[in-house]
Amino acid sequence: MLPHIDPPPRWKRAETHVIKEYGLIEDHASWHDARTDDDELVEIKSCACEYEDGSVGEFAVWEYQWVKLVTRGKFALLVYIPDADCTVLATKMVFPGQIGKAGTVSKRKHPTMGRQRLRRVPWPEVISLDEIEPRKRHYFTDYYSEEEVEKTAFWYPPKE
Repeated sequence: MLPHIDPPPRWKRAETHVIKEYGLIEDHASWHDARTDDDELVEIKSCACEYEDGSVGEFAVWEYQWVKLVTRGKFALLVYIPDADCTVLATKMVFPGQIGKAGTVSKRKHPTMGRQRLRRVPWPEVISLDEIEPRKRHYFTDYYSEEEVEKTAFWYPPKE
């Protein structure tokens, strides 16, 4: 009988998916996870589309990472459905400025760097409805404005 092997943690599966999807080179440091062929640094952030309590998932962006990437890189964002397979809902590569004013900021204890500023960014603030996997868009229309829903193409009729 084969031994039971647990799958990698969600963050590792998300990281692996983004590295493959964008053709990145894995390159871990304290503030980034990968780089492009052109040596642009990339920090990978992932979140569930919705938490167990029903609230919208958020990317956690440490300010020291954001500051370092402002002139040297990007964030690669991945939203997953918290099912057994961690189905990918959307991915997007963004410049730090695209998330610089989104979300809320608080001071939190960083595991290795002490108290740091942390920005919590709800994923619908940086990933538009048309960037969601087309067959799943109609499940997430409540997160977006009526105008965005109207301009977005759907493969299946929206939920009622």
